[in-house]
Amino acid sequence: VAGLNLNGENFSKKSPDSSLLPEYAHFTLGAFVQDDWRVNSKWTIETGIRTDYHNRYGAFFLPRFSLLFKP
Repeated sequence: VAGLNLNGENFSKKSPDSSLLPEYAHFTLGAFVQDDWRVNSKWTIETGIRTDYHNRYGAFFLPRFSLLFKP
């Protein structure tokens, strides 16, 4: 499985108001791949890699590993 995503939010004040919320614009671009390997009838290994880039906080590398046991 592979995919891409783009999330964002933009809060800008069009006119002066009394709120104390600051103006901001954030977006996150991400890409991922993952795969499952069935070891035998009871065990499955899932691995994956995800990379996200946030316009304010930079890049994040997120590896994933899981082991599933079906009794």
